Amino acid sequence: MIKLYAGAIILLATGMGSILAANIFITTQGGGKEFGQGEYFIKACDAWITMDFISGATGEAGAPAGFSPLTGVSIAGLDASQCAKTKFTVGVLDTHSNNVPLYRVDSQPLICTDSACDLSNSQFDFTLDIDAQGVITLQNPDLFHNLSFDNKTGIYRVAFTQPASLAKDIARITVQSSNA
Repeated sequence: MIKLYAGAIILLATGMGSILAANIFITTQGGGKEFGQGEYFIKACDAWITMDFISGATGEAGAPAGFSPLTGVSIAGLDASQCAKTKFTVGVLDTHSNNVPLYRVDSQPLICTDSACDLSNSQFDFTLDIDAQGVITLQNPDLFHNLSFDNKTGIYRVAFTQPASLAKDIARITVQSSNA
């Protein structure tokens, strides 16, 4: 009987954690901010959006043999017309909820270690801007990250030309949406 109660408590706690982590929407005077991860309903756009990691081949872009670098993020289901005047800032976290660098900006083709990357030589997030006409652009594009769109699949990809982290070190994608 104790096992039954313990199992029910674990299921309830796990289920509540999933529900609470799905979306948190905070309204402020200047607009709102929304926080979430993975596939979720974005209230700013009223659309389902899926975000996934893109990993490169093992051993490429400074990754050690047998490991893949995080080379980008794919975004499916983003309806630009419904998301007009919205800004999305995307980052990633490790299993301890620490921010993880996405790409290097110092022309070093090396994966970061805890001491090798900081705000001076790497970026920890990127921002997509959707203007009033529904045109999606990458804020501050440069040689180290770029945005592409596949007309056949409807998938946007933000690619990192100098990845900073291994795909195995990424646990979650974070998204903040706000009015642009």
